[in-house]
Amino acid sequence: MVRRRLAWLVSVPLMVAGSQVAHSLAYRIVYPVASERDLVLQQTGHGYFAQAPLVGGIGLALLVAAFVGFVVDARDGRVAGRAGRVSLARFAVLPPLGFALQEHFERLLHGGDGVFGAVVEPTFVVGLLLQLPFALLAYLVARLLVRVAERVARVFGTARPQRWAAAYHAARFSSLELAPAPSALALGHAERGPPLLA
Repeated sequence: MVRRRLAWLVSVPLMVAGSQVAHSLAYRIVYPVASERDLVLQQTGHGYFAQAPLVGGIGLALLVAAFVGFVVDARDGRVAGRAGRVSLARFAVLPPLGFALQEHFERLLHGGDGVFGAVVEPTFVVGLLLQLPFALLAYLVARLLVRVAERVARVFGTARPQRWAAAYHAARFSSLELAPAPSALALGHAERGPPLLA
């Protein structure tokens, strides 16, 4: 159950980020002139794009929390089951669906062109097509984060502190300067011992 929540916690911010970048890029492609684009964005209810840094910061905080959660989970020896995996299907379906719903709600809340007003806009098809490559990129980043977290967990796993303690003690005792052992002749012993009895 924990891994499933962590998988969602790492997936949602990346899906939202990819979807919003594709959303913004669609408007840049269809309206390359900045003044025209800004006017269209204001008329279609996209004034919230100014809040992108705040939303990005929240998303980044969620990603860091998910990363730490995966590290702790993997360090404690829990193996990722199907529930803890990042799902490609989730990334393929949710961003395009979220984009389509977002475009419809933006227009309904900001003047309303009817239920299908967003579909006839030139940015809708471009934005919808851009969702898939950005969703794939977000999926790859999510998988990479999970793998890095598992590697970090292995490095800082439970077996490591014992090795670090042994290395510390070995280094500590090797740094002590010990006096050289005196030779056998200096102690009054012969160089060779007596012959062995047959």
